[in-house]
Amino acid sequence: MFGEKSKISQRLNISRYVSPPEGRNLTVYAGGLALKRGFDLLVSVVFLCTLFPPVFLIVGTAVKCTSPGPVLFRQKRHGKNGCVFTCLKFRTMRVNDTADTQPAKQNDSRITPLGRSLRHTFIDELPQFINVLRGDMSIIGPRPHMLDDTRRFALDADDYMSRLTVRPGITGLAQVKGYTGEIRTQEDLAGRIWYDLYYIEHWSFSLDVCIFLRTLRNFLTSGNYRKLLFKQNRKTYV
Repeated sequence: MFGEKSKISQRLNISRYVSPPEGRNLTVYAGGLALKRGFDLLVSVVFLCTLFPPVFLIVGTAVKCTSPGPVLFRQKRHGKNGCVFTCLKFRTMRVNDTADTQPAKQNDSRITPLGRSLRHTFIDELPQFINVLRGDMSIIGPRPHMLDDTRRFALDADDYMSRLTVRPGITGLAQVKGYTGEIRTQEDLAGRIWYDLYYIEHWSFSLDVCIFLRTLRNFLTSGNYRKLLFKQNRKTYV
């Protein structure tokens, strides 16, 4: 047990300084990060001041009328450099004691009928724009996982903790490639890590814009995400 904790701690020991991928100019990279943060702030402020209030009123009322409990679900998750933050979502489950330790599964009995619809349309993730405004998250980046999942995946995948060198995102490259929902197999985990690390290594503001537009299109058209398996000649992370 102590060996496992030590292993996780070592992988959480991430540099807090700006460190661009090899071959990238530091000035250009830092400027891109400033542009990324500016984009996060602009989109978050506009959304939270215009569309979010009526969405919160409608969804919040529906949540309160269909099951007892709070409108928002708050869960501790690992963010950049392993810092823990409180991630916000519209509550999609009945209040239960295992929400922070057992991830939702397909046909999970804890999920309400309304919650199932919110999850399918990803509307449950919209309160995370508050996290973006706070600086806990970015609009684009690797999805944050709950604390127990982070500890478990860190033991299963050597490079998993490298995902925490950037702010987690509401959506990301792995998500637009079809890696959403429950992580059922090692292949699911390996695919997410591969795309997350590819995103970090090849990050640019234009890549963020492409992912944002792809996510927006899927959201507006209720498009189905088709899982695209990563290349056979990939580096194995699991």
